Amino acid sequence: MPHICKRNKIYYVFWYENHKHHCKAISPSYKEAEKWSANLTLRLYARKNGMPVRFYPFKDFVQEYIKEFINFKAPRTQNRDYATLNVFFRLFPNIEYVKDFNELLLKQYIQIRTKEGKSKNTINREIGTLKNMQKVAFDKGYLEYNIAQKTKILSVKNNLASYVPTENDLKFIFNKLNYPLQTAFTLGFGCGMRIGESCHIELDDIDFNNNIIHIKPKPHLSWQPKNNTSIRDVPIHPVIKDFLIERYNFAKNKKSKLLCCYEDGRPLKESVASSFVIKLKKKYPNQIDKRFHFHTLRHKFITLLADSGVPMIQIKNIVGHATTRITENVYYHSSNERNVESISNAEIPLKIDK
Repeated sequence: MPHICKRNKIYYVFWYENHKHHCKAISPSYKEAEKWSANLTLRLYARKNGMPVRFYPFKDFVQEYIKEFINFKAPRTQNRDYATLNVFFRLFPNIEYVKDFNELLLKQYIQIRTKEGKSKNTINREIGTLKNMQKVAFDKGYLEYNIAQKTKILSVKNNLASYVPTENDLKFIFNKLNYPLQTAFTLGFGCGMRIGESCHIELDDIDFNNNIIHIKPKPHLSWQPKNNTSIRDVPIHPVIKDFLIERYNFAKNKKSKLLCCYEDGRPLKESVASSFVIKLKKKYPNQIDKRFHFHTLRHKFITLLADSGVPMIQIKNIVGHATTRITENVYYHSSNERNVESISNAEIPLKIDK
């Protein structure tokens, strides 16, 4: 049974759970501590008898979720999840128990974020995080039903890539980049790598004998790929091999373990790369399309492979997509020039005379 103790004007609750002793500071008010202790007693009783834990504090559950799920994700994904939680607590600051974390709350969340002018893709990404939290809460017994299935994400039409850099775009931008950014640019355009993957390629990951770059988790760098399908071997195109060998030798001479590094051996950071591109677009608004960012280099890479006749399943494996559907959505196939060229090369059996 929990018991209450006062220390330095603050009431604490002590209890034993999961073979461990626990202590939590509650409030200077004894009534609030008593209320919290009563809810804890109900929760312990419910868990002991295999019943849903209806009065588990929501903030405690969030801390559990962060410790077990968010902290093991890639840094950028962690930041997105933390941002989603901050928005959720801004919109619903008074949610007290996990049982109140229902599908109605998520519907209200969608409505409010839509009114705030957020895009459907942004809202769907945030809802995905919250739905995963609901599933975890159900698995832990804090929710009686798996309500994550009841909340539907917003439908997004025309989800094809709206911009793919042209050859002129690529040449102009490449010449404006500094040394490590040129390396990351080449890995994105020539290997289809994400900027985070490019910034964490170590010299040991590159096998020039077999023309392969290994993308794998880097716990010593506190980084890991986006998901399991992102752990892969990427082939090196012959056109960029000599360039990569030169950059490999440069990094080795600078005693850097990472391929993308400055002249003093410092590694290129993902945030620096993104901010540099933003500054570049502001400096050259007429020459660089405002839709350009490092991820569009992957779009270009996928488009080139698809136009060359490489099967979608192989492209999916090279770029690390979970399904070919994602690859097809990215593939930019609405180019008028490409359509005209395709129909011109097609053989039509019917000959029409004047």
